[in-house]
This record gives sequence, structure tokens and C-alpha cells, in this order.
Amino acid sequence: MKRLLFLNLGPYFVPTEIPVSEYYQWLSKEFEGDVFAVVHRKEFRSFTLGNFKLTGVYLPRWVRGYSLLRDIIYAVFVCTRGPIRHFFRKKYDVVICKEPLVTGVLALLLGKLCSIRSIVEVNGNFESAFLANSQSASVVERLKSGYATTVIPRVLGHADGVKLVYPPQLNGLLIAIAQDRLFAFPNFVPISRFSPSDEDKRYVLF
Repeated sequence: MKRLLFLNLGPYFVPTEIPVSEYYQWLSKEFEGDVFAVVHRKEFRSFTLGNFKLTGVYLPRWVRGYSLLRDIIYAVFVCTRGPIRHFFRKKYDVVICKEPLVTGVLALLLGKLCSIRSIVEVNGNFESAFLANSQSASVVERLKSGYATTVIPRVLGHADGVKLVYPPQLNGLLIAIAQDRLFAFPNFVPISRFSPSDEDKRYVLF
């Protein structure tokens, strides 16, 4: 059975939410592994999700409110705990992250350190980061934009796989990625939880 490591920065991870728990239960049919995530409750520091074990980095609200501090603490945790689990417990086959800016960098780093494949998910539209107006943007906004425009192409370009929500998601960005490393499909939705309504009303779906 392939062993996966998921990196999920947050703002925080709630393993008891139905979409989350059912997602890992579904994956447990074919895979096993770990989830490293920031959590907001102490009881989530160790939690079982099917064949996956959540190891939560508990951070109080005031720490989570400072994204840079949160990111540094999480990065230190991942870069120490990940190799220890890989080399001294059971080796991972793939590391998967939910975004390219922070966990994407960590996934590539772990991939190099542990000689495992990395998959980066792109769940948002980062085109705005490439379109910052340097005349009206603040210094912080320009720094963030500069970081994004530097990091995103490199992370996506070096990842072994890039998962998109829809095929044209990267069309607005000048990023060259081999087509055999691009995969586009919708995110997991537990549709079994949806049932037909007893009322017949007209709705407008946006």
C-alpha cells in the first residue's frame, strides 16, 4: 500500500468536518500515511482518519493571526518530523501539499531530502499576484507579489505532479509545465450526503 504525506497549513485543519473525514476514509481504501497540519484545538494534535494519522501542530489564535510566525513554526515542524518519520518509521512514497506558496516549498524540500515524489495542488487563482500594480500597491503588497511571482513558477515547475481544479487554471500565468505532469479534476465532495428535497421550488444556481 502506497504511503502518502499530506501537508496542510491552514488557517487550521478540522478533522471532524464531514468533507475532511470522508476524504481520508475514501483514500484509505488504497493508501495510508500521515497528515501534518495546523490545528486550533489540543485534542486534534493526534487524530486518526482511516489509514491516516493526523499529527497536529497546535497553535493558539494569537499565533495563527501572525501568518509569518505560523508559517515558520509549521516549517520547522515539517522539516524535522517529516524526515524522522520517513527514515526511522516507514518511508513515504509521495508528499502532497495544498498550495504552492508555503507547503509547496516544504514539499519540494522534503522530496529532495527523502528522495520522494512531490505533488502540488493549486486550489486557487494566483493570477492576481502576477498583476500587482507597483504604483498603487503598498510595500508589503509588492513584497508578497514578488515572493509569489518568484516562488510559484519554480515550485510548480519542479514538482513531480501539479493538480488543478480545472484545465485552464494556469492560462493567465507564464509557467511552463510539461503536460504529463498536469492533472485537472474537481476536489472531493461527499455527494452521498446530499439528498433530494421534498419541495419543488425554482432556484438560480450561480
